[in-house]
Amino acid sequence: MSNVLVVLFAYVLDKLFGELVSKKHPVVYMGEFITWFQENYYKNSVERGLMLVVLLLLLALGLTYSVVEYLSFLSPVFKIILTGMIASMFISHKVLYDTLKVVALSSEPQKRENISEDDVYKVAIESYSEKLSSGVVAPLLYLLLFGLYGAVFYKVVNTLSLMTAHKTENYNLFASTSVKLDDWLNYIPSRATALLIATLSSGRGFLKYFKDAQKHNTPNARYPIIAMAVALNVKLGKSSSCFTEGCTEVVQHDVLEALRLSRGVDKVIITALTLLAGAVFFL
Repeated sequence: MSNVLVVLFAYVLDKLFGELVSKKHPVVYMGEFITWFQENYYKNSVERGLMLVVLLLLLALGLTYSVVEYLSFLSPVFKIILTGMIASMFISHKVLYDTLKVVALSSEPQKRENISEDDVYKVAIESYSEKLSSGVVAPLLYLLLFGLYGAVFYKVVNTLSLMTAHKTENYNLFASTSVKLDDWLNYIPSRATALLIATLSSGRGFLKYFKDAQKHNTPNARYPIIAMAVALNVKLGKSSSCFTEGCTEVVQHDVLEALRLSRGVDKVIITALTLLAGAVFFL
């Protein structure tokens, strides 16, 4: 029961205020540790990459243990409130929504060199779709199942993967452990996110995108991206693939539609958590 209430409270806090951090986000500290390790102990080997994963997990989970132990001395209500406040730092739907909103409502979206306006819209929708899984659904799921430990464990692995997987091929062995762990942890959330998007779009292409997901070269991100492409009937993916008949290039209206779906995500998640809390309470 307490986990459900923590998740619900954490999500509502994120929706209202965003990430509640006064100075540095915990992920920044994780990033600083990863950078320090790479500068001093990097070697392109599975063993050295595994060492980084284990060390950072031990540090993060050890700190989490201290926090959880401290919170155990508080009353149940204060424990839920403070745990929810901490957990909200690992949920980023408001940030994703606000970022998408800026692009959706901008008359002249910011463009980088050699990137067209259409590409800006395309990248915005793809980024939102992918991070809806890794930044919202996944941390909520692991927080619900395993409490604060689950959210921290997931965020550590995801941060490690993001900071090492994009490197050159000289990093392929070093990053292999964190990348595989991240793939495993995102297996269910990515597909759940795709189903959520499909459901909010009235089920259009509900089954088709699972087959078409093979056209995208990422093991997990492809599912929410392609679900969004089917929902909006636009070209998304690394090769701007067309997953439905008559799909078009991305325009500003499509970003506004993605924004509408984002508001639907809020309603579905809050409603589902509220019903789950009620069911647990009465059972």
